[in-house]
Amino acid sequence: MKKSYEYTVRVTTDEKPEAWHSVIRANTGRAADDESKLIAFLDKTHDFYLKQGLFSAENTRAEPRVFYFDALHDQLTSSAENLQSYEQFLANIEDIAYNRFNKYLAKTLSDATAGIMSVSDENIKDPDIRAIINQYSGSVMNLSNVPDITTKDIIEKAAKQFFEIFNAKYMGDILRYVHNAGRYGDATNVRVDSTPVVIAKKDILMRQALKDTNTVLESAIDQLVRGSISNPLRVFTAYEYATKYRNIQNSNTLLYKNYFFGQKAEDITKSEQCTIVRG
Repeated sequence: MKKSYEYTVRVTTDEKPEAWHSVIRANTGRAADDESKLIAFLDKTHDFYLKQGLFSAENTRAEPRVFYFDALHDQLTSSAENLQSYEQFLANIEDIAYNRFNKYLAKTLSDATAGIMSVSDENIKDPDIRAIINQYSGSVMNLSNVPDITTKDIIEKAAKQFFEIFNAKYMGDILRYVHNAGRYGDATNVRVDSTPVVIAKKDILMRQALKDTNTVLESAIDQLVRGSISNPLRVFTAYEYATKYRNIQNSNTLLYKNYFFGQKAEDITKSEQCTIVRG
């Protein structure tokens, strides 16, 4: 048996089965621990393919997922400027959660992230392009007359979710690496979680929890107002005035009735009847 694979260009007609092998090192520094870890790994792999043990139907009610963590490339494919954009997303998450897209929020985010899209002209040799960059560098976007409906793109680009601060190709590579393992889904659904995605999911959960908490609080306040604070509309219907003259035993009582725009106050049942503005 040969100890390694040998490539040959020779055309063969007597094909025979090949046995491929590889070496896996547990590398703990202790031979006994290495052996036990390798045995546990191979047993686990065997159970996975036979769907038994930990991977039996009873123990795996959901399809297996993998967590992919690469601290080195997470750092290399992001930047401090993009992290600043994510911090603005967290600082304004309530306005974003309620879709409060307006020129004021756009200006706040634009001013806070003004340096993210800055351009350096040190290596630009073309004088015309250099002149254009010098003309517009440092300029501040005027958002005072921008319609609110058009500020959505500005806000979403200035306030990025966590997974958006990483290079898009790197995020795609993670899916490709896990897909190529052949265990975690297919090309349309790769069951993988990564640090950027997990943190982004956490933010989505926090955003929904914020909205749900606000809804519960507002409902509690509404019930309190309706149940014990609010009162029916009070309208003065009449005023009774009594007069008594000196040295005269009898008194005179006058009754003044209240009217709202020709209608008796005692006949009013709705608040809109108290104003001339109708409909």
